[in-house]
Amino acid sequence: MNSLTNSLKGFSNFIEQRLREADDYEKLEIEVLKSKFDASPLIRKIIEKPIAEALKNFITADDKVLEKYTELKVKDHLRNAVIEARKVGNIALIYKDGKPLDSNPSNNFLGFLTIIIDDNTFTYEDGVKSFKVEVIEDGETVEYEVHENRYIVLGGEKLLHNEDSSIIEDVYEFVSYLEDSFRVPVKLMHRLQSDIIKMNGLAESLSSCGNESECQKMYQKLFERIQVSYSLMDSFHLMPIDKEEDLEQITKNISQFTELQNSLMLMVSAVSEIPMTILFGKSPSGFSSGTHEMENWHNFVGREIQSKYFTPILEFINPLLGIKLDIEYASLEHISREEKLDFDKKECDTQKTRADIISTLNTNLETSLTDEEIIKFINDGVLEHSKGSKV
Repeated sequence: MNSLTNSLKGFSNFIEQRLREADDYEKLEIEVLKSKFDASPLIRKIIEKPIAEALKNFITADDKVLEKYTELKVKDHLRNAVIEARKVGNIALIYKDGKPLDSNPSNNFLGFLTIIIDDNTFTYEDGVKSFKVEVIEDGETVEYEVHENRYIVLGGEKLLHNEDSSIIEDVYEFVSYLEDSFRVPVKLMHRLQSDIIKMNGLAESLSSCGNESECQKMYQKLFERIQVSYSLMDSFHLMPIDKEEDLEQITKNISQFTELQNSLMLMVSAVSEIPMTILFGKSPSGFSSGTHEMENWHNFVGREIQSKYFTPILEFINPLLGIKLDIEYASLEHISREEKLDFDKKECDTQKTRADIISTLNTNLETSLTDEEIIKFINDGVLEHSKGSKV
């Protein structure tokens, strides 16, 4: 009795340990994160969709700046850099101008090297911080010491302390459950119904065969017998069996998978902060028009992509490109044709009111307003007379 008690206790301890291990959070390695990104279309969409949205409505700037960004493929560099940052969490961008990465940069912007960083990346010598990186060039690994004005750590140095994790780590568990909830029913569809034939003395017959050759003959006879029975079933809807035998059918129920899928889709949407409409193409349920979800989506894109990644990168490269620009992004909201017409009508009404005001003011001022002053007031509502104070 004591041996049985000890065995059960040991098994209980084993199960408890395995459950504890299953609950422990294990940080995924970089290569694992990349493989999961490559393997799952849903994870790729979670990573890339907000970046594409943020780039689609890019910054508001004059044509010369936008042309320079286009010429230097700045959007492509932003996209690639932010994908890596969202994939692995810790990255640095190193300014690459075709020269060895060991001195001040020139203004010949060519692109970025994306480097995955850890706590040992930065070194301090004589109070000066340096950044050492290994780069593969022409098949050979070359080590560079990077000047501090040639690199940027996305999100600040908090990344070095793992406060900013990979998006894949956050969503992978829920995405894998969701993908399984679709994969399993699909595999079950062709075998929703299974037959069980209870044969009298089958186990005894199979265990009594003397050698491998006899067992092979036994297996072949059993297979042929089942094959003939199912051929008769298909042709004549007849299944001949011995009166001592029994035939049962088991039907699998997959109806509950739909509820499970919907719940998991909601969870993936919540964890990734991407609305169901954007992520899965499912319209909001109930009486919601989706306006609130889209407002949250635009706030997420502006906060997590544009402000967190785009702005620091652009503030880093603009001085190198000789661009002086207050970064302001175009609106993420797409308005309908009717809404645009209504907006234009209100704008025209406002300009007409300003034109009436300027006509009245012009008759009461000692000197006439210039055409430029009149146009500025009608368009912007600001009037600063050249021979007077601001009105």
